[in-house]
Amino acid sequence: MTVTIDATYENGVLKPKQPLALTEGSQVRVTLNTADEDHDPLEGVIGIGSSGRTDGADQHESLHLRNAKAAPAALMIFVDTWAWVALADKSDPYHRRAKAEHKRLRRAKQQYVRSTSGSG
Repeated sequence: MTVTIDATYENGVLKPKQPLALTEGSQVRVTLNTADEDHDPLEGVIGIGSSGRTDGADQHESLHLRNAKAAPAALMIFVDTWAWVALADKSDPYHRRAKAEHKRLRRAKQQYVRSTSGSG
């Protein structure tokens, strides 16, 4: 089981901000990341895949983010599934472009809007 939690370090002890679903005496492995403003939550998945695909999203306009460069700071950027796939899959023909756009948008502190599945 892998769980990401927020915690505070006080007096030599990590104190989770929410209850943990663990039995008393459970052994765990802890990986620490300081919660800083510049942390990229997608860092761990950018380029993680290598599907070997060469077709990518050639005809899919949303991936290109053509208007993002001229976007005012208050504008939220819609990022659809193909853009996330290109960002994660280092063999996708648009991976480098998606990665560069992601970094540029994070530096500009742009907010992403994503689609969700289901009716809720």
